[in-house]
Amino acid sequence: DGETNVASYFVEIDPSKQGNLNTSQFKDRLRGQLKAFAFANPVVKDIDSVGGGQRPFNVNIIGNDMKELEAYSTKVFEAIKNNPGLKDVEISYRPGKPEFQVALDPRRAERMGVSSILLGQELRTQIEGATPAVFRENGREYDIRVRLQHDQRDLKEGFGSTFTPNINQSLIRLTDVARPISTDGPANITRQDRGRYIQISADIAPDGPGMGGVMTELNTLFTKDMKLPDGMRYKFVGQAENFKELMTNMAIAAGLGVLFIFLVLASLYESFVTPLTIMLVLPLAACGAFIA
Repeated sequence: DGETNVASYFVEIDPSKQGNLNTSQFKDRLRGQLKAFAFANPVVKDIDSVGGGQRPFNVNIIGNDMKELEAYSTKVFEAIKNNPGLKDVEISYRPGKPEFQVALDPRRAERMGVSSILLGQELRTQIEGATPAVFRENGREYDIRVRLQHDQRDLKEGFGSTFTPNINQSLIRLTDVARPISTDGPANITRQDRGRYIQISADIAPDGPGMGGVMTELNTLFTKDMKLPDGMRYKFVGQAENFKELMTNMAIAAGLGVLFIFLVLASLYESFVTPLTIMLVLPLAACGAFIA
């Protein structure tokens, strides 16, 4: 999965040995066997080669303030992780990794002639290195990398003794124009519609209320029980988004069908009242059709 702490196992069911056990029942049995490893957050899901492994149910919570987004998304996750309509609920947010930042003081940097671009290039060269030339031997080329020695590349420890050139090529002590910040950086940043988002995904429980029922519960959660903070919004994606579009399209198609039938009857009877009385039985007919 590209991460040293994440692993995936693919299980293929043998039809000759499957018996009366369907895929959903097999996954439930596997979830029961994995309860002993709950500390590792195991997830049992189907393979979706078309959707890139996307789960059936996905909702993105979108915002601009990452800390507020993390806090709210975590609350929503805790609220729905035991929802009977969902299985193996997971959240895309992962705690950040330790990060050391150099915060430049714009006023002092401008007064001393240090630009942010020049500072960044200097620190990158000291820590990561630069390749200003190549070494050629026997028809082959080798990059010549210039950087500080291994025991000198700890910027956090050597912050006070680090210098950077200004526009006049004079060396300026780094502490005179910047300050060190030890913090946690996000493990990854995902964006949608000009905002950052955290995704909550899950499988649909076969014995639950289904996709529509879960989406209705989530809509109630976001609008009443746990109202979205200002500047934050949510959006269903994947199969959940397709289901929502399908329901909308069905409602539009049904409405247009009723309208066209009314217009046809109005043209036949040359009246708008007679077709209306005839179509009053439509609700009863719909109920009978669904029951049948």
